[in-house]
Amino acid sequence: MSTLLPIDKLAEDLKHKHEHDTVWGSDVGKDCITLCDSLAEWLTKRLIHLSIYGNTHPGNLSPKEWELKLRFAATSLYQYTLLRNNQVEVCPFEFDDVQDNAKKAIHWVADNFEHLWD
Repeated sequence: MSTLLPIDKLAEDLKHKHEHDTVWGSDVGKDCITLCDSLAEWLTKRLIHLSIYGNTHPGNLSPKEWELKLRFAATSLYQYTLLRNNQVEVCPFEFDDVQDNAKKAIHWVADNFEHLWD
């Protein structure tokens, strides 16, 4: 019987099944090279999808208010994605603002985790 927790077993299996040279070439490896970029892009698309097609919202918000909050978080993450992919240029102090807004969006997602479903 293994004393490893399931997540530990998964990590051990991943570590032993891959050559070092191919680890970062896998889909997961590529995402992990800049996880902040991957996460921002991934969340942007899903938050927009929920804002368009979602049928639920927290009880303390109207459907329109919820849609706007989803879109605001998505917009903050999208701006960060554009900046990180060199699709827009900003001054250094503006970069800090964009990054701070992306972090706030991530915190908003965490704070509303239980409401992110349809």
